[in-house]
Amino acid sequence: MTSTASAQTAEEYYALIRKQCASAQTIRVRFATEPTDRSSTQLVMRGTMILKRDKKFRLEIGSRTIICNGSTLWNVANNTVVISSYTPNTSSMSPEMLFLDFPVDYAASLAREQDSRYGSTRLLTLTPKNAQNMGGGLERVLIRFKHTSPKDRVVIQSVEAQPQGTSALRIAIQDLQTNLTVQDSVFEFVPPKDMKVIDMR
Repeated sequence: MTSTASAQTAEEYYALIRKQCASAQTIRVRFATEPTDRSSTQLVMRGTMILKRDKKFRLEIGSRTIICNGSTLWNVANNTVVISSYTPNTSSMSPEMLFLDFPVDYAASLAREQDSRYGSTRLLTLTPKNAQNMGGGLERVLIRFKHTSPKDRVVIQSVEAQPQGTSALRIAIQDLQTNLTVQDSVFEFVPPKDMKVIDMR
C-alpha cells in the first residue's frame, strides 16, 4: 500500500541520497536479491559486495567470486577463472553507478509504503528525464529507505533497477558500511596453479 508525498520532498531525498553516495570512497554491502514479482520462482541469492572508486569491486555470491581492479575482470567459479577486460560505459549498468555514482538527471517522485518485508518505508521512484540521459540504460530505479537521526541521513533498504529491455533486479540491503579501509589487493586475483584459466582479453 502506498500514498503519495510532495514532489519537492522527493527532490530533496534524491539530492540527499546522491550526496551520501558521493561522500563514500568505499562501500561494503551484504545483500540478497529478491524477485520483483511475488509469484516468481526466481531464486533468492545472498552475497557480499565491496566497492572502491575507480571502478574497483569484488562480488561474492554463492560459489562465484567476481573481482575487478578497474580494468581487468576475473570471474571465478568451479576452479575456473575467466579473465576479460572491463570497459563499462554509460549504456550499461554497473555496481559503481548504483552505489557510488548514483544515477543523475532523473525525475523523482515519493510515496510512503507499507510492506510486509520492510514495514513502513519511503519509496523513491526515479525515471530518466529524457532518453538521451538514461544512464546505465535504466528505465526506472526504485529506492526503499527509512529516514533516521541525524536528519541528514537515510538508511537504504532496497534498490530496484529496471534496465531497458530486461527484467528488473531488486537488491535487498542487509548491511551497508561506507568509507572502510580497503586495500587495492582486494581487487586483484592471481589464479592458483591448479585452476583452469580462460583469458579472453
